[in-house]
Amino acid sequence: MSTERIKLIKETLSKIDRKFTIWDNGTWHGGPWFDGIWHNGTWKYGHFYKGTWKNGTWEGGLFHGGTWEDGDWKGGAFLGGTWKDGIWKCGSFHGGTWKRGCWYGGEWKGGTWKDGYWDGGSFNEGTWEDGIWCGGSFHGGTWEYGTWDGGSFHGGTWEDGVWRGGAFLGGTWKNGVWYRGEWKGGTWIKGKILYKGKFVESDVSPDIFFKNNPV
Repeated sequence: MSTERIKLIKETLSKIDRKFTIWDNGTWHGGPWFDGIWHNGTWKYGHFYKGTWKNGTWEGGLFHGGTWEDGDWKGGAFLGGTWKDGIWKCGSFHGGTWKRGCWYGGEWKGGTWKDGYWDGGSFNEGTWEDGIWCGGSFHGGTWEYGTWDGGSFHGGTWEDGVWRGGAFLGGTWKNGVWYRGEWKGGTWIKGKILYKGKFVESDVSPDIFFKNNPV
């Protein structure tokens, strides 16, 4: 569905007066959810426009906005809103704010990651503020702080944090602690190396990177 189409639907729905809904278990097979509290159950497909998700299983469809507080995500697209807790297994995150939870695969296509646990999938643009990264690929955006423990960094800006292993394949390293891993491209500005790694090719400043930290 195009961005223009989604915008038109939201504008139309905002003009309609609808009653507040409370859902308590069962299976949703399709159609629009306008507002209210979702409590347990299985979402197969459809459009979730506004409200609060409190536990359950999401298997497909579009989450346009609202607050996700807990549950299992197994497919579909998150297009905006706030994610507070839960388990993400596959699907695409297109924008919004991730505050807590566990990510086990899928595509991140923009938004702000504040805290949580990442273990697989691809991060494409956006801002990572804090959390634990245990595998997957970072394809652009800003890493502000956190712990990196495996995977590949393909481009973007690393502001600060702890790198414990994996491959840095391009981008800008501004500050942080490097324990081990492989550096294959990018610009090193400042930081500390505590264990020997493998440096292949790049521009590095200052020279202390070489003098005090043989790689």
